[in-house]
Amino acid sequence: MTEGKAALGDEQIDNLEAALEQAKFLADQPEFLDLYSKTYSPGYQGYGETKPGDKVLIAIGSSVHLAAPLAIAKVLRERGAKVDIVIADEGVDRLITETDEIEANIRREPWKGHEDTYRPRRYLEIPWVRKLVEWRNYDLHIQGRAFPGSADFRWEGHAWQMLEHFIDKSNRFPRELHDLINKKAWDPVWARGKGAKVRITDKEGTDFSYTLLEDYWTTVAPTTWFAEDPCIGHLMYHPGPPINPLQDASGVIKGTLTHFSKPYPQLTATLEKGKIVSVEGGGGYGEGWRALLEETEDLQYDQFPGKGLFWLWEVAVGTNPWVRRPSKIDTISTGGTEWERYRSGVIHLGFGTAGPSEAENNAGKLGHPYGHLHVHLMWPTVEITAADGTVEVPIKDGRLAALDDPEVRELAAKFGDPAELLDSEWEPQIPGISIPGDYAAYAQNPAPWHLGDHAQR
Repeated sequence: MTEGKAALGDEQIDNLEAALEQAKFLADQPEFLDLYSKTYSPGYQGYGETKPGDKVLIAIGSSVHLAAPLAIAKVLRERGAKVDIVIADEGVDRLITETDEIEANIRREPWKGHEDTYRPRRYLEIPWVRKLVEWRNYDLHIQGRAFPGSADFRWEGHAWQMLEHFIDKSNRFPRELHDLINKKAWDPVWARGKGAKVRITDKEGTDFSYTLLEDYWTTVAPTTWFAEDPCIGHLMYHPGPPINPLQDASGVIKGTLTHFSKPYPQLTATLEKGKIVSVEGGGGYGEGWRALLEETEDLQYDQFPGKGLFWLWEVAVGTNPWVRRPSKIDTISTGGTEWERYRSGVIHLGFGTAGPSEAENNAGKLGHPYGHLHVHLMWPTVEITAADGTVEVPIKDGRLAALDDPEVRELAAKFGDPAELLDSEWEPQIPGISIPGDYAAYAQNPAPWHLGDHAQR
């Protein structure tokens, strides 16, 4: 990575050097081998099991900044591995739109048997690359922005779209401390939540509740990300499919942000007995969601107790206080607002099918739309009320209670000043909530506050 340095500015050279240092750090970190609690959240990346002679495949989309995979490859080669890089064409980079979440996440064709032509969802596996991994017998596969598929080979993530994501210090958050934060934030659900009522509110207007059914502790498989060992950095406060027929989530969801779309006018989704029954507002995103809601209302999907696509299953809690929004979120190559879902205390809600899965493949065989759509809650409060009336609040106004737990603060002192380690690096800047202004005006046109020149990161 020394070629061409003379043509680069000081900042670019510094960033390339930072990428190499980050790659060296990741090459020393232990790999996260537990498939069912594994996500590619910052702080949990590592390629430390790589040995001389190992064959490694790095697979990325063409919108990914090349400095990260090239730095990883260089470091692993220096340690004796043989490294190939595959770049899948994602088309020309462009500005994000209000409908990109739908473009990124909804599919209509089966993914099995069509590996060569299937257009992968932007952050999950690429089926033909997986076939290549198996055919070439690679020891380590590095690919993906969310979590691995089931595999007989080592599969680690490449969670970074931008170089800014890759060199960000959130990737170096102390893992021992992060483990304890995850445990403390998961205990209110797993250790003390059986049969409890969960109420989730947010400063943008969300207010819904559901029961943590006792069946979740006895009949739910670890593949639903609901188990004693939690989905790290993406704590699942509700299990994934199959959806229990007694699931009772009801209330209203309001928001202006999702993973991949341009910030959209406030969307209001009504949730009844576990399923979205109406969507209002939301600009282009809301319009596309309403069309899908109408199209799928009489369709029966595998793993769902009734008809329709948009059943709630994902109530995912971020746990890393060092995650911050990057300097740009306006193009496909930036990854939009997906990265910030890992910030401690942020919740992203998901409605629809989970996958890649057999259920999704079956839907694709019938030509039915499948996939799931998101709404981000940037300032959530979670109240868990046990049968005896005891109330626990693991998240209050977007802050994890775990960050203020005495054991967490004590462990943090091992790595530095607990206040610096555990105070959030970034606060979402929303008028009328976290900065002065009129939220009603913001809700009508939020994009300028996030994408404009005056946007505060």
